[in-house]
Amino acid sequence: MKDLGRYKFHLIWLTMALFTFGFYFVYHVNADLLGIVETRTHKLGALESGRIRSIHVALGDEVTTNQVLVELDTADLEIEHDGLAQELNRLGGMFESDRRRYTLEYEKLRLQRDTEAARLESKRAELNALNNEIERLNEAEQAGFGRPRNLTDLIIRRDIAAGYVKKESARDTSSWRHSRAPGANEKALPGDNLVLSMLNDRISQMHELELKTKLIEDRIERRRVISPCNGRIVNINYLPGDSVEGFSTILTVEEPEASFVDVFIPESSDIVPQLGERVDVMPHRFGVADTKGTIIFVDPGYSAIPERLAFRKVIYWARKFRVRLDEGHHLRPGESVEVGIRGEIVPSGAAQAMETKPELRRPKTPEPPATLTAAALSTVTVSDRLRAISRFEPSGIAWLDDLKRYVLVSDDTSRQDPEHQPWIYLMDEAGNLDEQPVPLHGVDSVNDLESIVSAPNGVLYLVSSMNASHRGKRPPDRQRIYRVVHTGRSFKVTGVVNFLSVLCQSYQPAQLGRLGLDPLLGDAIELNIEGATWYKGDVLFGLKQPRPAKGAIVWRLKDPERLFATNTLAPGQLEVFGYADLRTPDGRPAGISDLLAESSGRLLALSTVPQAEKSKQVGGLHILVETKTDRLLVKPMLNFPALKPEGLCARDADRLTIVFDSDDEPPFYYHTLGSLDQ
Repeated sequence: MKDLGRYKFHLIWLTMALFTFGFYFVYHVNADLLGIVETRTHKLGALESGRIRSIHVALGDEVTTNQVLVELDTADLEIEHDGLAQELNRLGGMFESDRRRYTLEYEKLRLQRDTEAARLESKRAELNALNNEIERLNEAEQAGFGRPRNLTDLIIRRDIAAGYVKKESARDTSSWRHSRAPGANEKALPGDNLVLSMLNDRISQMHELELKTKLIEDRIERRRVISPCNGRIVNINYLPGDSVEGFSTILTVEEPEASFVDVFIPESSDIVPQLGERVDVMPHRFGVADTKGTIIFVDPGYSAIPERLAFRKVIYWARKFRVRLDEGHHLRPGESVEVGIRGEIVPSGAAQAMETKPELRRPKTPEPPATLTAAALSTVTVSDRLRAISRFEPSGIAWLDDLKRYVLVSDDTSRQDPEHQPWIYLMDEAGNLDEQPVPLHGVDSVNDLESIVSAPNGVLYLVSSMNASHRGKRPPDRQRIYRVVHTGRSFKVTGVVNFLSVLCQSYQPAQLGRLGLDPLLGDAIELNIEGATWYKGDVLFGLKQPRPAKGAIVWRLKDPERLFATNTLAPGQLEVFGYADLRTPDGRPAGISDLLAESSGRLLALSTVPQAEKSKQVGGLHILVETKTDRLLVKPMLNFPALKPEGLCARDADRLTIVFDSDDEPPFYYHTLGSLDQ
């Protein structure tokens, strides 16, 4: 019994020791190394005062970047915008009418001056003839043949003609005749400048209205609240119908992920954190694994700790350092944690790379695009026979599965007259061009073809550039889109649209302006389409020029078959799909040289720098991603120094083919995996 009582005594002490150890393990707090996981919340509001028309989210909803969350009432701005648009359309119509009227008046004046100049030349010829006749009769009189009776009449006629020639010679007509001389630059005609100067007030009015329209559109955007990140709605302060002041917080969005922990060390502690030092981060929640991180910032001074970390309700001063968490952690924003310093230090360069500046979003750092030179490409084989008859400069490409061939178009075709033969070209998978071009039946000529659109039903659309040549000419065959069907190696044009002419005739100046064009240039309007692709039942056009500051323009043509059937563009049938800010690695703006929408839905774009010298040219391959705004997200994939990528197509889901224009040298092609950086 005594032994049993003694064992009970030891058992009680053992139980108390285990209980004490467990209590300490669970409730012990290391006050020296406590931290709080960052909380990234965005307090969002409209940039203008107004009345809330609609709130598109509820508390707890998940939102995505660029999602419209709240809209304020814009009825007043929409009325003003519609009024400006109507006035701009009215002035645009009057502008075209006045331009034609002033042009006719100028032509009439020019014809009058030309007629006067021709009459002056006739009088000069008549004066010379009279002088010769009078001189001959005077010589006859001196020779003794007597004075002719008509000599006096001839002298009177000569004096009248001399007076007319002297008077009219004072009027300068040479400049008028010179301005209409053959070979004069049609864009620089004094008459064209004169007509525009007569319309200067009208042009100023239209520019003023366009500026007011853009300001109204900007104000409409300022009355919308857009999410800057992916996250969740954690607070809504107003209801639809409430009036709000500009910049007041309407709702709050919290990002779901955290990347940092702020850790506090009391000033009495002798712990000295080092940049690059590795740490353990331990959450208080049961069942959540510990994680690790790296110190990326150490505060040089001291500050009061957050109230929630007060040790026994005492606010003390501490030195703060920031830890970047390793990926894959399960910590929640705002969660308190314990931190232990491991003593390991990563290289200083790696620690500095981990430090990031505050920003609205913190996406993963993209991989730099790969760089490919001509040495990594394959040369297209062009036979001597084909080179002798054709200027082959590839500008567009598509894959024809039935022929197991690539079909290509070229900027120029024939080396002989006629210069613009209706030819296209076939190439096998190894880059060998057929020795003979393939004729396009049903059309007499093609000029500066730049892209091929392959529709799912087998129809091909061949797109001309629409731009003026180096000589300033833009003939009709340079403005066309061709609808082509093929049976085997026989290709037939079944529809032709003079696209630029149809565009200018279908839309008013204000509508052309919204497409990114300058309608005031008239026939000299700047437009260079080099890329096109089939996209969800429509056709996307990629523009090389014009290229506004927002980026290269991508148009969307809805229902292309309707265009060929009606030969006109309906309102809204052609619209801006988005702007892609394509740039070279050194920051130079680039234009689109081709587009491709893959079967997966991914949109790709080739780019080149307009009018760049060959040595300074840098081509590129990019992924374009739609957003909630008109800005397309650009992800660079490949760079091509000193090369001009001109054509892009997908043979299948696993292979892309790019062709390069090398001017007078043999062109290149390149095969790459379609899954590259998906």
